[in-house]
Amino acid sequence: MKKNNVLLVLGFLAFIFITPFLAAWFFVHEENWPGMRVNRGFLFDPPVQLKKIPWKNIDGTPFLWKNTAHPWVMLYVVPKPCQETCHDLIYKLHQIQLALNQDQDQFRRVFLFLNPPLEQETKEIKKNNYARNVFFIETEKTSFLKTLEHYPGKDKIEETGAVFIVDPAQYIVLAYNVFDAQDILKDLQRLMRAYHLGQK
Repeated sequence: MKKNNVLLVLGFLAFIFITPFLAAWFFVHEENWPGMRVNRGFLFDPPVQLKKIPWKNIDGTPFLWKNTAHPWVMLYVVPKPCQETCHDLIYKLHQIQLALNQDQDQFRRVFLFLNPPLEQETKEIKKNNYARNVFFIETEKTSFLKTLEHYPGKDKIEETGAVFIVDPAQYIVLAYNVFDAQDILKDLQRLMRAYHLGQK
């Protein structure tokens, strides 16, 4: 009897924590939801898990996703080198976060380097006010690209960069290799409506 009670409690807790994520994913995936348009970014179906990939801060210390202290992440794969277009996108990601208004605290910006960045390169990014409160991380390029085997823009990521939306369970749900700020913002607004709906 006790075992059944424990299973019931665990099942209930899993339902509480997972429901918001499933609702958000469904909201983006469902094209016929009343009053909504289909997602503007590339939708990963199924979502891609990031938990098994080794992550570290650019100073070499381990990076733990839970340290972001935010449910959702805008993960920007920084191209090498980070030039004018790259800096412009970093600025736009900051503007997108601000435009989310009351939901801006639901997101954290994380900049991912697939190749070890030059110290001057990260200094150049960090000196801008719109690059504050972000995480700078690295991972094994091969492992990361392998997880993206079904993403059509995989081969150009190192050259052009890409933006990925990662949910609180560390799954990539959306990707953008054409950086239209309005498209990204509209998708995130839709995600947040669904996320809050799932929490009710």
